[in-house]
Amino acid sequence: MSYPVTIKDIAKFCNVGVSTVSRALNKHSDVNPNTRNKITAAAIELGYIPNNNARNLRKTANKSIMVIVKGIRNSFFNRFIHVLVEEIDKKGYSLLLEVTDETKNDLQFAITTANEKKPAGIIFLGGNIFHSEKEIKSFQFPFVLCSGQMPSDIDKSLYSAVSLDDREESRKITNYLIQMGHKKIALLAADINDIGVGKLRLEGYLDALTQAGIKTPIINYTPNEETIPTFSMENGYIRMKELLEKKHDFTAVYALSDTIAIGACRALFDHGLCVPVDVSVIGFDGRDICNYYSPRLATLIQPADDMARNSAEILFEQIEQQSSHKIITLNGILEYGESVRPLYNKISKATSQTQKLNKNPKNKLK
Repeated sequence: MSYPVTIKDIAKFCNVGVSTVSRALNKHSDVNPNTRNKITAAAIELGYIPNNNARNLRKTANKSIMVIVKGIRNSFFNRFIHVLVEEIDKKGYSLLLEVTDETKNDLQFAITTANEKKPAGIIFLGGNIFHSEKEIKSFQFPFVLCSGQMPSDIDKSLYSAVSLDDREESRKITNYLIQMGHKKIALLAADINDIGVGKLRLEGYLDALTQAGIKTPIINYTPNEETIPTFSMENGYIRMKELLEKKHDFTAVYALSDTIAIGACRALFDHGLCVPVDVSVIGFDGRDICNYYSPRLATLIQPADDMARNSAEILFEQIEQQSSHKIITLNGILEYGESVRPLYNKISKATSQTQKLNKNPKNKLK
């Protein structure tokens, strides 16, 4: 038995639903007396201690869910927010939207804002919570990280999260370029000191190069002092222009986001180069604009709808059932697009698959 004991443990012990345990312990009249006695006895036997702080917080909380979006100009989360509004509305709650810039301390911002507005729970969209276990334990609001990061050494029972394995998905992207014959692959990266998704995607890129025996990575980092948002078209344009001016020899560009990739394409065009004839380009995220850009941008699609729904479900389980924390890792989908070309004459299995996917309308984003 894990400690502290939760109502989920009592439910498993009594072979009843978590909601039944919650209603029994809160003395709801719709619970069978025999079942209530059984649950009460089990709670005593297992050493269950009610979380009065959490209970009092729920009583005083508004019927609202706070969603904190990382990045003032980050439009990537628009789809997430649309789905969250639907899921939150189904539960009879309202959505409180808060937006922070890239430099703010996510947890401290949440503490200050939540103490003022008293939401029932919080969903962090993006961002990184790099704090000690003591600080995380002291946070009194139910919360879920959606497409965000927590330090790897933090006890996973202390938080809930829904995300991709960014390192693995980045390795998948780089491997695809390698399979298409590219060995000189440039990466448009985040700040060299980035400790969030930028770091994980960089590691995935390096993993793939190492596995393929490619010893010379080509990386252009976003300077730490850069005031332009990292995951923006403007940053992609500037970083790509820098690579071209330095006359690096590369045949493909992997950008850490679709917005960076689109900015990079513009810089290539302005330099007199054609995508993908002269340089192949691939992004990350799967934004709708990729399907309407010319050429259609190759990318790694994040399942935004599933990530948002899972995040809402986990949060409401915490609010309504005092359930334990949960971590869900989803898989991305590689969208081949039209911006990557093979560097060999003989069409490989990977190339044939790409052509089939591109010719099939069902494989296009709608």
